Amino acid sequence: MRTNRKRTGAGPIAAAIAGLMTAAALLGGCPGTLDNPERFKTGGACPDIPAFLATKCTNAGCHGATNPAAKLDLKTPDLAARVAGQPASFCLGSTLANPDDPESSVLFRKLTDTPTCGSSMPLGQPALSETEIDCVLEWIATLEASPPSDAGTSDADNADAADGAD
Repeated sequence: MRTNRKRTGAGPIAAAIAGLMTAAALLGGCPGTLDNPERFKTGGACPDIPAFLATKCTNAGCHGATNPAAKLDLKTPDLAARVAGQPASFCLGSTLANPDDPESSVLFRKLTDTPTCGSSMPLGQPALSETEIDCVLEWIATLEASPPSDAGTSDADNADAADGAD
């Protein structure tokens, strides 16, 4: 059985409030500008960069774990520790990933149209999007620089150096 209830007027008030909130949202909008609208096409989040680089840069065996090009392994875990603050074995005098100056990093520069040395990467593949490159740049900026590794120095060389220090 249906009862006839008297309207109290709450409906029009709720509708008016909802209308005002909608108008405020539309008129207020977001402050500032959208410098990189392409970033929001994928939900605005960057991928896990080490996993992304492993996918994009190791397919042809270029930067895989076995005999990587330019001695740059982008597949093995703990990529951040291997590249942050580390000198490039190519592009002499350059740093692989420089958190203090990310735009000078070889990892970033090689993804652009104007690398500081050699060819743009990925070689023979479609270029990364501006958004993907921006994500790599942001990732580099979040790294903590490690002291340069003793790359190319054998344990015997280290032992000889220690013996000479006595």
